[in-house]
Amino acid sequence: MVKTMAKRVKPTLNIPTVSSLEEADAMLARIAARKRELSLLELGLKEDVDALKLKCAEASEPIKQDIEVLEQALVRFGESKKTELFTRRRSVSLNFGILGFRASSSVKPMKKTTWEQVLGFLTSAKDSALAACIRTKREVDREALRQLPPEKLAKVGCRLEQTDSFYYELAETELAGASEAGGAQ
Repeated sequence: MVKTMAKRVKPTLNIPTVSSLEEADAMLARIAARKRELSLLELGLKEDVDALKLKCAEASEPIKQDIEVLEQALVRFGESKKTELFTRRRSVSLNFGILGFRASSSVKPMKKTTWEQVLGFLTSAKDSALAACIRTKREVDREALRQLPPEKLAKVGCRLEQTDSFYYELAETELAGASEAGGAQ
């Protein structure tokens, strides 16, 4: 028996027609009202999330402190037993994890030298191996490309595309005196 998947039907939106400026203004009013409703829902969600974060932070703080104490105890143990346990091996496997020492290296500037001075030394160096130690991020500057004439844009594989897209803005009213309070000092 061959099973066929049910055909998925996309719902069609019932888009009302707008035939006058008064109807368009009424649509803007409805959009503004719905956006306010949405903002209130999001605000309630944010308040609930903040309350949960606070509750979780309060409950987790003693646990985090306990973990930190246990980690410090393991560090002390490892350092005190380094010659006994880690002379032939770099790590020891236990039932619940691994203890060990990991060799690592990091580059740091010498005393009385800053990273800016190191950058200056690398920039002025004639040795290409030193110059290769400078990281540069290269990316297309779209604003600069926008200023070029169409012929030059075509040479680099670009074109300037003009679009005329519809937009709307909701008129937002401020509380009485809110703008005056911000400006008067």
